[in-house]
Amino acid sequence: MAPPLVWINGFPGSGKLTIAKALLERVGQDQVVIDNHQLVDPVGAIVSRSNPDYQRYRKAYRQRALDRIAVEPDLRRKAVVFTGIATPFFMPSSSLGASAAADYHNAASTTTRPYLSVIVSLAHSENLKRLRSQEPDDLDASKLAEQEELLVTLRDEGDLYHFGGPDELHLDVTDLLPEEAADRIMAHVRERCGGFQ
Repeated sequence: MAPPLVWINGFPGSGKLTIAKALLERVGQDQVVIDNHQLVDPVGAIVSRSNPDYQRYRKAYRQRALDRIAVEPDLRRKAVVFTGIATPFFMPSSSLGASAAADYHNAASTTTRPYLSVIVSLAHSENLKRLRSQEPDDLDASKLAEQEELLVTLRDEGDLYHFGGPDELHLDVTDLLPEEAADRIMAHVRERCGGFQ
């Protein structure tokens, strides 16, 4: 069986990338992590989120990255873990959220990979605490204020998209260390598709 494509969906500061890195430590060189910002920041550099074409550009850039998984020999042999965020705020119509999920699912199908989604949630107060505790090099003061405002808006606007099905794991990480969350994801991947290899 081909290695899986795992998509981790969660609010900013929820620990998605930290959890993905903990997975990487457990799986080793047989996995690649693609952080949401690697897909969003290049798009944001050319068009603002308020621009009506933002979602179209973002989808095209995401699709290009997903296409590379299908054709790049090195990537075809590795498990791929994406981190991201899909909410009604970022994707105001359910068709956009469904489209994003379909893009990841289709990339997995194209390469005959199992597709598993992980919804990471946590208490609002813990979410703010974790967002504020990021390394100073990772977030300057203005960026932190922007991220805090975005987090409050996102949480007020609604919940994360849930794509459903038995291959989706709902993981409350309020009281979990990243390593514990990674262990639970590893167990879910083993149960659903035999592991990361």
